[in-house]
Amino acid sequence: MKKTVKYYLYVLIGFGLVYITMLILIPSSDYWIDLPVSKINSMETLVKYNDATLMNSKVLSIDKPNLLQRLIGPGDFWYDPIYVYYTTALSLILLVFFKNYNLITDGFTPKSLKGIKALMFTSFIFLALHLIRDYYFFQLVKEITSGEYHLKGRSFLYNAEFYIAIILGNLMVIYKRGLQIDQEQKLTI
Repeated sequence: MKKTVKYYLYVLIGFGLVYITMLILIPSSDYWIDLPVSKINSMETLVKYNDATLMNSKVLSIDKPNLLQRLIGPGDFWYDPIYVYYTTALSLILLVFFKNYNLITDGFTPKSLKGIKALMFTSFIFLALHLIRDYYFFQLVKEITSGEYHLKGRSFLYNAEFYIAIILGNLMVIYKRGLQIDQEQKLTI
């Protein structure tokens, strides 16, 4: 039996909701966040702070993060919780605006244009959330370590949402033009 795209979207949404529920239900004593840091001065010492432990000279571990820190805390190299929320939101938008949509038979419709706009704006919102999260943890590391360490940040150019938003913006221009041409053809007939 062939599984539809809608089935896979439901699976993605389900995983996202289960993940959010797990983060809310896990007690903060059983959870920690490891942040990549670097020392401003050249001397490196291992220190235990009030709310965090310096695991080595490159990792600061927040011992008991609060709910906000658990929900938006950066993951490791392969995993970031914001991408879980991002894929869940994109899947919901795809289900709402592109359910039973076929470009060949449906063509360019106002609903599909709204869907492309929603996908693009969602990408920009999650890019902003990434930047706000990075700034928040940068300030938190500075506060915990009294300015000795700072969070190793990435440029916003390394975030996938930036490129997806640009691609969707260009696709939105194509859909607008296609919708105009489609409406002109209907008027000439």
